[in-house]
Amino acid sequence: MEITYKVSPTFVKFHADESRYKFVMGPVGSGKSTGCIFDLLFNAMKQRPDVDGIRHSRYAVIRATYPQLRSSTIKTFVEWFKDKFSVVYSTPIIGRLKYDLADGTKLDMEIMFVAIEDETTAEKLRSWEFTGAWVNEAHEVPEYLVGPILAQRTNRFPANRAGGPVCPQIIVDFNAVSTDHWIYRWAEEDKPANCSFYKQPGAVIKDSNGNYIINTEAENLEFLNKGYYENILAISSPEVINTDLMNNYGERKAGKAVYK
Repeated sequence: MEITYKVSPTFVKFHADESRYKFVMGPVGSGKSTGCIFDLLFNAMKQRPDVDGIRHSRYAVIRATYPQLRSSTIKTFVEWFKDKFSVVYSTPIIGRLKYDLADGTKLDMEIMFVAIEDETTAEKLRSWEFTGAWVNEAHEVPEYLVGPILAQRTNRFPANRAGGPVCPQIIVDFNAVSTDHWIYRWAEEDKPANCSFYKQPGAVIKDSNGNYIINTEAENLEFLNKGYYENILAISSPEVINTDLMNNYGERKAGKAVYK
C-alpha cells in the first residue's frame, strides 16, 4: 500500500510531540481529521512487535453521534486506506487496518468508533482497554469524557507481556470555541501538565479595508475544491466566520450543547 500524505506545518510539530494530550484547533477544511488519522497511524507504527513480528494497537475514535462517525470520520479512514481498512458496523463500530511495514514487521491496528451521546454511553468506555484515543470535533464532546474516562482507559493495550503500549496519547481536534467552553479553559487558563495545544492559521483574514479574503498561509488549500471558502463566506454570519473560518475564539451557535 502506497500512501502520499503531505504533512502541513502545524502537523509537522504535532506528529513529533509526545505529550500525553495533544489538541489542535483549526478552521473547517484545514485537514485536521487527516492529520489526526496519520498521527494514530504513526503511533501504531511505534508499538513493539510481538514474537510473530506483529505490532498490535487499539484506539478509541470518538465523536458526538454515530451518523457523524459514519458520514465523516469513518469515510475519511476508508478514503485513505481503501481495501486495507475493514469496517464492521456493530455497536461500537469496529475498524481494522492491517498491512506489512518496510522493516518486515506487520501492523495490526484496531479502531473502535464510539459515539458519546450521553454520560451513560461514556461510562461504557470504562470496560474497554486502548493504546490511545482520538476525540474528533471535540467542541461537541463533554469534558468528563476527555478527562478522567479516556485517561483511565488508554495506556492499557497491548498488555505488558506483549510489549506494552509505546507513547500512549489522547489527541483532540476542534473548531474554535467560546471562552466559556472547557477546551478554552484547558488551553488558556488551566494549562494542564503534559498537554500541548496547537492552532492552525485561519482560512480567512481581513484585508486593510476590513474585507474578508482567503489567507494564503492557510493549510490544506491545495486539496480543497475551487471556491470552497468563498461559498462558505457568502452564507455565513460574522460569528461563524470568526470561529469556523478565522479560527478565533468566539460565540458558537451551532453544534451539540456542552451543558444541556
